[in-house]
Amino acid sequence: MVQFTEQGMSCPEAHNQTDKIYNYFEELEKWQRKRGNLDVFEVEKNRKHC
Repeated sequence: MVQFTEQGMSCPEAHNQTDKIYNYFEELEKWQRKRGNLDVFEVEKNRKHC
């Protein structure tokens, strides 16, 4: 994400570009479901960390 913000993108734009490459949100959701600890609000909070 840092490389995108260094290129002048806003944090939300950089996060969206990073998600296209690494799909962090999907992996986080899978990990939390596997642990039996999926709270949708917590996942959204993590997604909007910028």
